[in-house]
Amino acid sequence: ELSSGINAEYGEIADAKLPYDTVQELRRDMGTVAPHLLRAGDREEANFFAQAAQLTQSGPTHTLGDSSLDAPINRLRDFYMTNTISRASQTMAKCVKACDDMV
Repeated sequence: ELSSGINAEYGEIADAKLPYDTVQELRRDMGTVAPHLLRAGDREEANFFAQAAQLTQSGPTHTLGDSSLDAPINRLRDFYMTNTISRASQTMAKCVKACDDMV
């Protein structure tokens, strides 16, 4: 049986009593939502060929029409300043300023 503390704690967070009191009930519910969780230790093939074949048989799912595939920005200026550490660095700020002055 699940500890009443665990059930009460999660029930309090969810603001509702949980629908199970035993580990077996919990596993049963987990199995209905995500059956792969009950097959721990079993090796399963990651094979989506059947689904891919069905999709190709059903024809195109969308068309591009007149829309363009060009990106609005083809070159990211100062790409090295896209992370927070570089942006917070005084040294990087000086380097960027030096590069801007050269151009």
